[in-house]
Amino acid sequence: MAIHSAPAQRERSAWGNDRPQAWSDAQRQAMQDAFKAKPKPVEPPVLLSVPDDSGSFSYSAITVDGQPYADLIQTYAKKRNLSPLLVQQIIKAESRNDPNAISPKGASGLMQLMPQLAAEFNIDPFDPEMNINVGTQYFAQMLAKYKRVDYALAAYNAGPGAVDKYGGIPPYPETQNYVSSILAGVAQLEANN
Repeated sequence: MAIHSAPAQRERSAWGNDRPQAWSDAQRQAMQDAFKAKPKPVEPPVLLSVPDDSGSFSYSAITVDGQPYADLIQTYAKKRNLSPLLVQQIIKAESRNDPNAISPKGASGLMQLMPQLAAEFNIDPFDPEMNINVGTQYFAQMLAKYKRVDYALAAYNAGPGAVDKYGGIPPYPETQNYVSSILAGVAQLEANN
């Protein structure tokens, strides 16, 4: 049974063009209700491991203690050999740590998973653990594909098709700002850690 939610309502701006309005409470509730029955997660057929480029560095020494969802971030970042600080910054950029966040394009939860990805893994995207598990796995796949954190971030934000099309970070201001703000946030946290 397919569940369809209404698209974000539109309003006229002062310039006369349509622009999306935020999701209404009813739309947000309908999206959340669609995931009330928590399905059992399906492990993907192939788990990709991202090799440690130096062979000696381990992200397990870096912690995100005191941050929202710190234990989950630490667990799944370690499982995917990702920096917990990077995962924390992705979550901050994607949802501002709101597990109930829904984007105008329908991405949901902490790591803003698209509906197709949530359906592929049969998860409730509003469940923080399920969301971080699948979100970190997807990001690790992008990192394995592109071998560069900045390209992987761009693919996570704009999609791998855009990164492939432009041979790198696409010339979209939103994606360029996304990549630079996450990398700057990680650098600042590393300096303070």
